[in-house]
Amino acid sequence: MRPFIVLIALFICCNQFINAQTCEENFWGTKQVYFPQQKNYTPPPKGYEPIFINYIGRHGARHLTKPMSENKAYQLVMKAANKNALTEVGASLKNAILNLSAIEANADGNISELGKLEQSNIAKRMVKNNPHVFGKKVLLVNTTVGNKIRTLQSANAFLEGLKEACNCKIINRQYIDDTTTRFYDLSPAYENYKKIGNWQHSLDTLETHLALFEKANDLIEKVFTAEFAQTIKRQDALKFMQEVFGFLTIIPSLKNEIISKGISVSEVNFFPFFNCKVLQALHNYDNAEAYFLKGPGNNVNGIQVKIAAPLLADFIYTTDSFIANKKTPLQIRFGHAETIAPFAAFMGISGASTQIENVSQISTFWEDSKIIPLSANIQWVLYYHPKLKHYLVKFLLNEKEVSINGLTTQHFPFYDWQDVKKYYSEKLIRFNIYPNTDLYQWLFSLQ
Repeated sequence: MRPFIVLIALFICCNQFINAQTCEENFWGTKQVYFPQQKNYTPPPKGYEPIFINYIGRHGARHLTKPMSENKAYQLVMKAANKNALTEVGASLKNAILNLSAIEANADGNISELGKLEQSNIAKRMVKNNPHVFGKKVLLVNTTVGNKIRTLQSANAFLEGLKEACNCKIINRQYIDDTTTRFYDLSPAYENYKKIGNWQHSLDTLETHLALFEKANDLIEKVFTAEFAQTIKRQDALKFMQEVFGFLTIIPSLKNEIISKGISVSEVNFFPFFNCKVLQALHNYDNAEAYFLKGPGNNVNGIQVKIAAPLLADFIYTTDSFIANKKTPLQIRFGHAETIAPFAAFMGISGASTQIENVSQISTFWEDSKIIPLSANIQWVLYYHPKLKHYLVKFLLNEKEVSINGLTTQHFPFYDWQDVKKYYSEKLIRFNIYPNTDLYQWLFSLQ
């Protein structure tokens, strides 16, 4: 009886949360919980069967990445509370923050229960959609994770789903490789781009267009007494609003944890502190920042995109290796939004590599919630025709069949493997990446 009660509670919790959100536009951004973007798939040409899958995924739905007490918004509210400088609205915000803090205690950086479910379900659908890949009694899997615990937790949840769906023994070989999962941390040039890149002027222009400082000041005046509000610097006010927005958008990832703590959704409801116009403005700003730092930005071959070249090289190498030895039909890797977005752009995935001149129009053509939601993933599914001895490959972004800019095919969404290999190998050569290139050193020296 207990599981049934929990399911009812979860259903009620979700409905309460959904009903609280009545804005027409999606503002969840990179904290959008995962949903597959396609359910019915194009059958391959006659005689072809899937035999190999190359996969990179973002970690699942997660907790906050740092303790609540380290957030400036938390610190500012508690400081004001100690000085009796909170308004009635501020007192309500304090309660919501303390309740979220109780949920988040000792959990920062980890994936949530929903994150585990997202990963498990992706694996189960992979087996369902590609039974030929998983038809043998023994399945060899190579798993690569980064140095953050949430990538390992995501890999483990994915493998658990795989075990449930695959009637086979799984032999998993696990590796840590930051050159393919956290390449953005290994490039000094990219770190410099984040600090002083030419994208900042565009973002400042959008910031002014969205009137974010004015919106932040409005929130400050609602939360704090007039005397205390005057002590808050302009930039700190903006940071405060952005962090409270971050608290709001993390809640859908924590629905199971909210239930287990005995806290109601209304007790961690941050919606009363915003209206839909402010929520959309905050999302548009975050989306544009992701576009410049992780996506096509001002140059689709710029540093923020070409840092993903080592991952593309690894996809080519591991696909070729399987064709040569047929030993390991599943390569899975787990990284971050900063892994998926530049890889999608570098591959030339349609919609993920689009450049937009008007900064205010970015969210119309490049939407982070569709490209890098929680548990975002890119799959290469390799098909083989045994009589023709010929290979095709299909590309999926968040389980949706996608086209590649610069590549042509007569059998979309299936591309000739030799065409794909040639196209991407030539692209890698243009960036001075060859089969024996030291990719760690390449990232370090990249300009």
